Amino acid sequence: MSDRLVLVTEALPLAVVELNRKRQKNALSMALRDELEAVLGALEADPRVKAVVLTGGSEVFSAGFDLKEVIETDFQAFAHRAVEFTERTYFFKKPLVTAVAGPAYAGGFDLALSGDVIVAAEGASLGRPEIRFGINPLMTKLWLRVGMPCALRLSLSGEPLSAQEAKAVGLVDSVVPAAELLPAARAEAER
Repeated sequence: MSDRLVLVTEALPLAVVELNRKRQKNALSMALRDELEAVLGALEADPRVKAVVLTGGSEVFSAGFDLKEVIETDFQAFAHRAVEFTERTYFFKKPLVTAVAGPAYAGGFDLALSGDVIVAAEGASLGRPEIRFGINPLMTKLWLRVGMPCALRLSLSGEPLSAQEAKAVGLVDSVVPAAELLPAARAEAER
C-alpha cells in the first residue's frame, strides 16, 4: 500500500482521486487535506484533465475530520482551516463527481457534497453526527441540494441517511450496486 494519503489515477481526459487512509476510515487529517488540496490544484491546472472522480474506495468514503487532531488543536484554528478546505473543494473549477461507498460523515459528508454529481453505492450512508457532540455543522452546499427545511432537519438531527433516502431527498444523484460505483461515477464524469 502506498504511503501517499491521496492516490491519483489518470485515464485522460479523466482523473480518479482516491483518499488513502483506509485504516482510519479516511479521516480527514490535516496532512490528507493538504495533500488533497495540492492534488486538486495540480489537476485543475492540467489542461489534459477535463473531469475528476473523487472516491474513498469501496469500503468508506470518509468518517470526517480526524477527531484526534480536533482534540489536540486549537479549535478556532481548526475551524478556520476546515472552512478553507471546504471552500477549496467546493470551488474546484472542473467537473467533479464524488463516488460514495460506506459512510460519509461530518467533514466527509461535506467533502462528498463538493461533487457536482454525487453517485452513491447501495450500502452508503451520509450524515452529520457532529451535532450530537455540540459541534455546529457547516451548512455548505447542503441547502442548495435539498432546500433549507430539509438541510436544517439533516444538520440538526445528526441522523444519517441511507443512499436510497439521500436519493429521495435529492442529496445524491444516483444509487448503484457497490460493484458498479466507480464505473458509474466514471461514466458520469465522461458524460
